[in-house]
Amino acid sequence: MHSIGDIIRHAASTALDWAPLISAIVVTISLVVALWKVVKKRAKRTDATRSARPYFMFEEYPKSRTWRQADGRLGIRVTLKNLGPHAAANLSLRVGLVDCRLDRPPLYEWRGNSTQVPSGEEVSLEESGVSVAAQMPSHFLFAEIRYGDPMTGQPYCQFFVHLWRGISGGKVSDTFRAVSESERGKVKQAVSGCTP
Repeated sequence: MHSIGDIIRHAASTALDWAPLISAIVVTISLVVALWKVVKKRAKRTDATRSARPYFMFEEYPKSRTWRQADGRLGIRVTLKNLGPHAAANLSLRVGLVDCRLDRPPLYEWRGNSTQVPSGEEVSLEESGVSVAAQMPSHFLFAEIRYGDPMTGQPYCQFFVHLWRGISGGKVSDTFRAVSESERGKVKQAVSGCTP
């Protein structure tokens, strides 16, 4: 039978054998927690930076319209809303239609400017004199918006793309669909979107 002293000596000896492993586990857990806090803080800072600047989106996706004029020309309107907490300044908007094969320059392209777009306000660009045939295949509708943050002086550029179904049997499609990030990148490259 073991005495109490033997049991205590054995427990102390065993604890000393396990001490380096326990210390390593505690240090590893501490490092993982510290790293998680840093990642979380950076993500929060990125979200705060994005939310603290002007930022445009289609409020109703997509808030683009097409229609046929009495003279047969096509009308297109693109509307974006500043969802950021403060105004955007020196805004320039470029909108265009480019063939889905992306093997030619944009079929149509038009531009507009605005000195300032307050938070919560919309900016629209409309073109109502686009000559089109009775049949027109699908095209990408792109919108490039450049603006500055008057509070920081930082310039920004955003690039949006929708697929427009075109004109079939003389009927103008009012259907737009989202495109994949890959398609968006190809259109952006083809029309030199958001380049300095």
